[in-house]
Amino acid sequence: MEISKLKLGLKTRDCLLLFGRPADIDDLESEKKIHEDFGYNTEKYLPFQIGFDEVWRYASFPGDYPVFKLFFKHDALVYIILSSYHSKKESPEKVSLLLRNFSLSNDIRFYMSPHRVQVILGKADKEEREAIKAQGVAYLIYYYNKLGLKFTFDEMEGTTLRTIDIFAPTA
Repeated sequence: MEISKLKLGLKTRDCLLLFGRPADIDDLESEKKIHEDFGYNTEKYLPFQIGFDEVWRYASFPGDYPVFKLFFKHDALVYIILSSYHSKKESPEKVSLLLRNFSLSNDIRFYMSPHRVQVILGKADKEEREAIKAQGVAYLIYYYNKLGLKFTFDEMEGTTLRTIDIFAPTA
């Protein structure tokens, strides 16, 4: 999966030129601790299964991309998280415009319903629900492993598509 210039395999220096400096850079162990502190099971979380050397987190959208996190292994981009959640520092107009204009090459867009995604892509390879009571969140997650896509729908916000993960396709 490729989105304009954003694609798996990019080198860290190329991502730095495209998106600028991230707000934070963490290694695998630090990222694992952050997730576990929020109540997530990192054994189920795909980036930890794939493995990575460092993860870049953006506090605001870099340029024209709704990038939240970029995961690198051996200096190459191996996992991407795009998000419609944004920093309160960003203007609502900028966020609205960026998200309205953003789509994957298959016309998947943020805020779509699970039904609409399945109309476009067919039945997901895997479907699961995740609820973290301490955070007050509930998610419906669709995996399209053969396409290298994971979609997370926020059930607390009308079950709409809020994050898109991109990874190397698997069988």
